[in-house]
Amino acid sequence: HYVLFLFCAIVTWHAFADGLVRATTAIRAHAHLVRKLNFPSVVLPAHLVLSSVVNQCIRLVVLFLAVALAGPGPSWWMLLVPVFVGVQAALTLGLGLLLSTMDVYLRDTSHWVNAALMLAVFVTPVFYPASAYPRQFVVFLYPNPMAQLVGIQQGLVMNQHLPHMNSMLWAVVVAGLALVVGASVFAHNRRKFPDLV
Repeated sequence: HYVLFLFCAIVTWHAFADGLVRATTAIRAHAHLVRKLNFPSVVLPAHLVLSSVVNQCIRLVVLFLAVALAGPGPSWWMLLVPVFVGVQAALTLGLGLLLSTMDVYLRDTSHWVNAALMLAVFVTPVFYPASAYPRQFVVFLYPNPMAQLVGIQQGLVMNQHLPHMNSMLWAVVVAGLALVVGASVFAHNRRKFPDLV
């Protein structure tokens, strides 16, 4: 079921990449709103990440139907997928808040983000399973939280088993740290946004 395996990975990766790219430029792209008094600027990157998650959920419904009709069939493990979609959303929002703050100060941030995502997709098991990677490159998969999240969702949907506890724990911890750091940096700089955009 390589096509379904690939579709599962692309659904996860696309939601992350789309949310992150759009959130990075959210503050400068909506400068007219940021300059207004009492406007909660955190809404700008947050609603873009949420939009990507909603699109992901629609694609997941299509994936679940395809798995039920042409794949290994439905499984109770699929019920855990929304939990890890939430973890992924927290990771995306945390990084989005951090990068949108950087983009206010460094106008080329969005270009660097696009370039980094083009490289990151090759150290994430999107096109091939983690087991197919050469041994010398496997070391790049472990610290990559998106590699863990893609693998977790493939495991739940396609392999129909609970992924390794270390993968789940690492994904949750990194997503939590990203959200705390991103929110903190954003909160400390948001009052400067109206003068800089």
